[in-house]
Amino acid sequence: MEAPKPNRSKQAAVMHSSTLYNHQPHLRQTHCCRLFNSDLKMIETKEFQKVRKQFALNNSYFKNTPYTAPQNPNEVLDYYEQHKELPFNMGTDISYWMYECYVEYQKRRGVYRSQFFTPPATADRLAELADEYFETKEPYVLDACCGFGMLSEALQKKGFIVKGFDTDYLFKPMYNYFVGSDFDTIDFREYQFGQYQNIVSNPPYEVKECAEFLEHLHSWLTENGRAVLLLPKGFIDKDKPKSLVQTLSKFSIIHREDMSESFARTNVRAEIVVLGRK
Repeated sequence: MEAPKPNRSKQAAVMHSSTLYNHQPHLRQTHCCRLFNSDLKMIETKEFQKVRKQFALNNSYFKNTPYTAPQNPNEVLDYYEQHKELPFNMGTDISYWMYECYVEYQKRRGVYRSQFFTPPATADRLAELADEYFETKEPYVLDACCGFGMLSEALQKKGFIVKGFDTDYLFKPMYNYFVGSDFDTIDFREYQFGQYQNIVSNPPYEVKECAEFLEHLHSWLTENGRAVLLLPKGFIDKDKPKSLVQTLSKFSIIHREDMSESFARTNVRAEIVVLGRK
């Protein structure tokens, strides 16, 4: 069965215009050009013959597939672009095949860099809250630590124009394919391309990194800007260390609710939090 490809709206196409998000255009153009050229050298498209047997994705494909077939999510995307179908069988509902593919891949290969991807229903819920709490006159959204674009795609369905960044260059071709908008390969500690009224993120969950992320988040938000985040449950209630408490004091809590589904590959509990910059 052919995998669905999200429609790219005219708004998404406009993302490539140099007028969007270029609060520091001279810095951004130099940096993105360097990273983009580097990405092209590191990511090579592979050619695949059509598979003779489609193993079930769940508990089978990455265990049994021959080495001549796609071995990871990036190669699965290469295969789909070449043959317009998936190399595995996952039944009739293939709406979120890349998410399911990554979950199965992590089951066999382990979790890299604490990459716990946003489940579909949770991504849709974050997009609903963004639609409710973001400034309606400002359609542009930054998806920080965006992965391959689960949140970005959900936001696009709500009419937002999304720009994403992530430290892992391997997400770039997937993000460009599924979301069709701008993507920067950069660590969140180095991201400094202007400020945004609206931000969404499923950030790193380690205490130190999450605290650092929130500090940078404050600098990315405009005055009275808002962020919809997926955070470890209770993180915003922490009373130590002092540096984290000081960072949290820079935000107002506008809304919070428990995540309605579980992450794959971890027992970490999470909640959705809407924060405002004071």
